[in-house]
Amino acid sequence: MPADAIPSQPTVRKRGWCCCLLPAVLPVVWLLAAALLPGKTGEAVGWAPIWLVAVLWNGEDGQGGISRLLE
Repeated sequence: MPADAIPSQPTVRKRGWCCCLLPAVLPVVWLLAAALLPGKTGEAVGWAPIWLVAVLWNGEDGQGGISRLLE
C-alpha cells in the first residue's frame, strides 16, 4: 500500500423517514385485512391488537398487568 493513500470513508446511507414507514403502515394493513374477512372473524381479528394491549396493561382480571409498575 502506498504511503500517500487516503483511506476511503464509509458510505453514508440516507434513509430519511423510511425507517418509520413500516410501523405506520402495519396497523393500516392489519385493519384493511380484517375488513376483508367475513363476519365475526373479521371483527375479532380487527379488535385483536386492541384487546392484546388492554390485557397487557390491565391484566386478564383487570387488576394487574404492567399498569402496576407505574403505581
